[in-house]
Amino acid sequence: MIVFTKPVLIAFVLGFVTLVIFHGKKNDNVRVISPSCDLFPLPYGNNFWDDAAGVSVKTHTEETHICGPRVLIVGAMKCGTNTIGHLLQKHPRIKINDCEKSGFDCNMTTFQGSKLGDLWEGNDYTIGRARHPDDWLKTWAERLPWTDGVSSISIDKSPSYFNTAKWPDIPRSINELLPNAKVIVTVCNPAERAFSLFHHYMDKNNTSSQLWRKRFVDNGFPNVQTFDDLTDILFFACQTSSNEDFCSTLRKEILQIGEYAIRLQPWYEAYGKENVLVVDMNEDNLQKTARILDLLGPSTLPPEEYPWEELDQEIEAATFKNLHYNGRSSAFHSYHASMTRLSQHYLLHNQELAQTLGENFPLDWNDEIKK
Repeated sequence: MIVFTKPVLIAFVLGFVTLVIFHGKKNDNVRVISPSCDLFPLPYGNNFWDDAAGVSVKTHTEETHICGPRVLIVGAMKCGTNTIGHLLQKHPRIKINDCEKSGFDCNMTTFQGSKLGDLWEGNDYTIGRARHPDDWLKTWAERLPWTDGVSSISIDKSPSYFNTAKWPDIPRSINELLPNAKVIVTVCNPAERAFSLFHHYMDKNNTSSQLWRKRFVDNGFPNVQTFDDLTDILFFACQTSSNEDFCSTLRKEILQIGEYAIRLQPWYEAYGKENVLVVDMNEDNLQKTARILDLLGPSTLPPEEYPWEELDQEIEAATFKNLHYNGRSSAFHSYHASMTRLSQHYLLHNQELAQTLGENFPLDWNDEIKK
């Protein structure tokens, strides 16, 4: 006869209960929860996301819990993060956060061409956490759709998550709550990215764009009207300015976010290189989608369920177009000196990225200087 001590018996019972929860058969109202669904991120305890959202598990019928997002899109701003989100949204197993249900202001967070009311970007871990340290997590959880990690998953997207120059602890802090997530990083020519970001701010007439332009004068610098004005401040005026706080912030926003190999390192450390996929913004969408689905695995997002026949048509219809300038590549002609300075700054960084990834596309960016 086998005699169990009390600690062993408790461990056995807990293990059996866990096995039943994760692998047992579902009844009519309860689905099996995937072990990769981040329901129990330590040290927060059971039903963390449900508790954070103030949702009673008993109210769930079709799906069992709110799982944390399984996919994080953290690419550099102006390098195609919206396209990655749209590619993923096409898969029927991905559920998108709902604006109307959450009462969240979805301006600037929905994707042109997607269903009205879809929400997948809230900058929760960065801007949201800084502005609302006491309730940012509850706000985020309230927006998450009900998923089970088996037949449905959710995603989260924010370019701010990639800015580890400004938010160095973001990968580690996200990993504490979402240890099973996969990370997708989309990158592009960093010099062209800076030019595109400049137009992102200059060509809009909303409050944030006005404040972005106004802050140069407020901090004792010339008014920025052209891309040359911006690079002159970065490479010359900031070298002699006593306003180091402003210059440091500007470098993080414009220059350092394009130093991709450095920005990637904290994500590799938090999630492991095997769980982080880096894609070139200009890579063929078909190939890009196939690589993303391969990262997530066929049990999570079966490729045979993806509507491949709609891919080219949908992406073309949903691509953002800036009608105020002739595209980012035109900068090498219109602002040759500024683009040369930027390209020289990124020369070694691009080489390091190519070596890190074992791919050649970052070296193509360096060739732009020679054209």
